[in-house]
Amino acid sequence: MAENRMLTATGYGFSATLQRINQELQSNGMQADGIFLFPNNADDGIFENLLEKLMQKKTHEQWLHCYSDYETCLGNHYLTPNLKGKLFTYISAQKTLSNTQRNKLGSGQWLFNDAQYWNLNAPELQPLKDFLCNNIS
Repeated sequence: MAENRMLTATGYGFSATLQRINQELQSNGMQADGIFLFPNNADDGIFENLLEKLMQKKTHEQWLHCYSDYETCLGNHYLTPNLKGKLFTYISAQKTLSNTQRNKLGSGQWLFNDAQYWNLNAPELQPLKDFLCNNIS
């Protein structure tokens, strides 16, 4: 969660970002019926914070354990990958991916609709689901 503290300290937390968006909309004579900011439209964070919560942790417990060991092994001698790097490593390490799927990962194909990798019923996803239900007809 150090990334989240950094967001707040640099003026890019939830409240500051929402305020900036609203000011920009107002100064351009625009309005938005709804704005959703990741990870849950209330807390400081980024999209990857939500994705980390959606990882299939029980199914891929061994991967998480190994990755934690990797981070520990790097210690202070090396930089550990950021959260986006961790998530990319998680999805790209899956043996069930075809070569075609694996090659598309770098261009944004993260297989978000695949329940093998992402828990689409996680409670952390509910704020986004509610927002979409309320703002898309």
